[in-house]
Amino acid sequence: MPARPPLKRRIDRIVIHTAAAASRGRPVDQEPGTLKAWWLKLGWTRVGYHRYIRFDGRVYELSDLERQTNGVEGMNAHSAHVCFSGHGDFAAPTEAQWKSSVGVVCDIALRSGLAPTILVNPMWVLGHRECY
Repeated sequence: MPARPPLKRRIDRIVIHTAAAASRGRPVDQEPGTLKAWWLKLGWTRVGYHRYIRFDGRVYELSDLERQTNGVEGMNAHSAHVCFSGHGDFAAPTEAQWKSSVGVVCDIALRSGLAPTILVNPMWVLGHRECY
């Protein structure tokens, strides 16, 4: 895979989310379009995440990393947001999601220049609930 260009936008945190999609206490593997429609229904002008990872490990780009999203109030200007399909309160991400997330986080960290910082202190990659 060819190297991707460095980012112009400063990113100093990567935040991991789950879509909080469940039915009858079981996580749901939502289509990216369903997730986007939910954000718009809430009145947001853009989605909350940059990357979205389905149960089978497929990765979708929901927003360009150069654009700010609505992932965590007060932290969006300089953060990138990665979302796992499903619901973290009911089940952990699948093995395929974890495997894909490594590549996604590494790509963001390398392109943003955050990789050396993460190697010294991995707490620059946070879960959404750790942001409050």
